[in-house]
Amino acid sequence: MATNRYMAASGAVALVFSLVAAIPVFAESEGTVDANVGIHGGLRARLLELRKDHREERKDKREDRKDERKDQRDLRKEERKEKRDERKEHRDIVRAHAGIVTRFDGSTFLIDPFGKLGTTTVTTNASTTFKVRDHATSSAALHVGSHVIVIGPLSTSTNTIAANSVIILNAGWGWLKHFFLR
Repeated sequence: MATNRYMAASGAVALVFSLVAAIPVFAESEGTVDANVGIHGGLRARLLELRKDHREERKDKREDRKDERKDQRDLRKEERKEKRDERKEHRDIVRAHAGIVTRFDGSTFLIDPFGKLGTTTVTTNASTTFKVRDHATSSAALHVGSHVIVIGPLSTSTNTIAANSVIILNAGWGWLKHFFLR
């Protein structure tokens, strides 16, 4: 007898749960259920629809994250380009040029630079510093045939260097040490 009561109670509970689960289906279907679908089919259709909505939301979030990463990459790329341009501008402003003095006329002299550049005019002024063996000197220490390193901006249109500093190197091969020991 107890078994029969237990079976009846569990059947009633199952029926109540089925009806409770079907309430959202009836609410959305306005009280009509397709005869081929049934109560559980409607619930399944609703679950599939929710799953589809969830997938679309995840897809939208992925696309948003992808767009954010792309924007961040573009921003980093732009920052690197700006830094590269700044370094390029700085390199264009001040350069070191090495060569041999071929003509000297007071505040202007010509050098035959090492490398591919042709003869270059170097202009000096009162603020130009001259050094021999890391000791300050004047332009009087400069003469034709001197090996020099000139530091200053190069005007490519006139092939002229406005010297900020002129380093006069020793005669012979000893002047090469300045390239390797600095």
